[in-house]
Amino acid sequence: MNSFPAILVGGPPHSGKSTLSYCLSQALRKLNISHYLLRAAPDGEGDWTHELQNTSVQPVRFKGDWSEHWVNVTARDVAQRTLPLLVDVGGKPTPAQEVIFDQCTHAIVIAAQETDRAHWVKLVQAHNLLLIANLHSTLEPIVSGIEENTAGPLIGPINGLHRQAPAPGGLFNALVERVVQLFEPFSEDKGVRIHLARAPFQIDKPATTYLVHFRELHRTLHPADPSGHFKLDDDIQPALELIPSDKPIALYGRAPIRLVAAIAAQRNVRWQFDVRLGWVETPHVSMCEPNDLSWQAHPLLTMELVENSDDTTRLIVRGKEPYLDYEALRDLRAPHIPRHKRVVLGGPEGGKVPQWLMAGLAAAYRHCAHVEAWQPQTA
Repeated sequence: MNSFPAILVGGPPHSGKSTLSYCLSQALRKLNISHYLLRAAPDGEGDWTHELQNTSVQPVRFKGDWSEHWVNVTARDVAQRTLPLLVDVGGKPTPAQEVIFDQCTHAIVIAAQETDRAHWVKLVQAHNLLLIANLHSTLEPIVSGIEENTAGPLIGPINGLHRQAPAPGGLFNALVERVVQLFEPFSEDKGVRIHLARAPFQIDKPATTYLVHFRELHRTLHPADPSGHFKLDDDIQPALELIPSDKPIALYGRAPIRLVAAIAAQRNVRWQFDVRLGWVETPHVSMCEPNDLSWQAHPLLTMELVENSDDTTRLIVRGKEPYLDYEALRDLRAPHIPRHKRVVLGGPEGGKVPQWLMAGLAAAYRHCAHVEAWQPQTA
């Protein structure tokens, strides 16, 4: 049995569960509570939906269908979790999809209608999940506040669930406190010790792997700033100067994808810690010859070259499925881009690329004039 808690967030379509999950995750980040928000449903919306400008949201939404592969890999990832999880599930799960429920430990139910809430409460109870909260989502002003039994789940109305702002109110704050109590014993320091103990390499010994712990890297660059937020363009070169160029590199922790790509393009990033998979090797991505179009036939990815100017080419990457399987992407061929070009990986037309894949792509184009990743929050 996995010792890390996993909280299922469930409710019917358009109940506000994805926005609630996002707001909860943001509140936990501000409190430095180690966790991961797993979008388990292919019909759900990721953090990009909430963080992008409204004019850029639509292209990066993914609306897919459940598949046996999706269910199996999601259940596997929840079962093998390496951090406490918030698990945002779909609004209409079938019995076959409920195998994901069995890998969770707790649940939050949110719905506008009493009949829907009752259905979901029965559903989570059937899978022996401990109910943390039973929330009535509403757009009306809240009058009654929290209705709770201190020994049982939080019960009451919650509003203010908007994509561009956190959910206000006493009930949301009480919910955050409940989740903190559950997640806090699994502090980041404890998680780091567990993860590093499981690393398949030796750290900081002669001729072995150098660990880039992004939290510690930020502290070195900004000792007076506890936020942990990198300043992207301003921090990239100072960060690179702290990372040796003569050792294999392992990346650990949360970091902007733009920083990850910059490191991978200029250093030998061999290992990365993925919160869904644990430690993985950076996949080998090779650049094709000019007339080789084999990259167009990949079964899981669509890649598109966009010529922004005479000296800049963007590579847009989209997954054909909502979940990109690491094992199927360990040896990838990417389109040819001339060495004199600046390469921008990603863009608003593409999808969210896992960190390990972005590192592999950046390494493939390291001999080009410049390599960077498109960062949605700064676009």
